[in-house]
Amino acid sequence: MQDRAEGRRDTLCGMNSARFPQLLTLTRIGSEPWKNGAGTTRVVASGTGWRISVATVSSSNAFSVFEATERHSMLFDGGPIELRSGKEMVTLVPHMQVRYRGDLRWECELRGKPARVLNVMCQDGLATAAIRQAESFLLPAARGPWVVMPIGCSALCSPDDGASPILAGPGQVLVLKEPGADWMCRMTDPLPDTRSAYVLGIQIDSIARGDAEINQDR
Repeated sequence: MQDRAEGRRDTLCGMNSARFPQLLTLTRIGSEPWKNGAGTTRVVASGTGWRISVATVSSSNAFSVFEATERHSMLFDGGPIELRSGKEMVTLVPHMQVRYRGDLRWECELRGKPARVLNVMCQDGLATAAIRQAESFLLPAARGPWVVMPIGCSALCSPDDGASPILAGPGQVLVLKEPGADWMCRMTDPLPDTRSAYVLGIQIDSIARGDAEINQDR
């Protein structure tokens, strides 16, 4: 099944259109170093007022401040991580979603091994994010762009317009910027040595049109 996924990735990634799903291998997405040298970020997808990325946190550090921005984070592995801003505290543990404000000055304390963290940023008044974490779910076209990430498994995603389904394997992400159909995604082939297997779906609701695009170093 991995061969099928790789072949589909090569075909789709050659299509330079937001209307075609893009199947990408996460480790092949270029990494951007943080300004403070404490980690790196791979940008999976971005648009007006939103950004989806996966960061590697290698040491304790201070997070950047993003005015009028809501952050969603999930730790994939490593950690745990504690975030503190004054009396506010957020703890990142594997496979648990957290939501917090990006316009606070967060100090990050890494309390274990280097960690990989999903970050979803949405600017107030421009975009919101809905994150699904399950064995199966529907991604409606009416909501907007989406990213699917299988964790400890593969994910089979099927559109309701009769087009062929797409298989995303472990370590891959499926991105669709302009969905023209509803898509059903379900978990398949969980890895035998994994403790947590599920499909992660991130879908963006665009509230307003504008020129803002989030640029970040973590």
